[in-house]
Amino acid sequence: MSTSTSTSAVPRQGTGEKPSVDELRADVERTREELAETVDALGARLDVKARTRARLQTLRQQAGARLEAGRAQAGDLVVRARAGATNQQGKPTPLAFGVAAGTGAVLAAAGVTIWRMSR
Repeated sequence: MSTSTSTSAVPRQGTGEKPSVDELRADVERTREELAETVDALGARLDVKARTRARLQTLRQQAGARLEAGRAQAGDLVVRARAGATNQQGKPTPLAFGVAAGTGAVLAAAGVTIWRMSR
């Protein structure tokens, strides 16, 4: 969108001469081009459907990137957890057994509590 104004259609200062027909035609053509650019810019701003599609595409790309980053981070955590839960021969460590037993006990207690409350 251009804000420049053309002065070729205005009589030349000091000489009092009027612009030629070719200068007027060139000025009209420039004005038409500027007007077309302005209308296109306004049309793009008012096209809510196209703007919404573009924004949705951007959000999808961002979500996909975040998902991939989360998957990579989760994979790293799994590798670290396995490394901490097993010894060099790949067998579970006593700590891993304790964590598994504690988790099982908590889940069992929660299940019994919920079962008793529902009766």
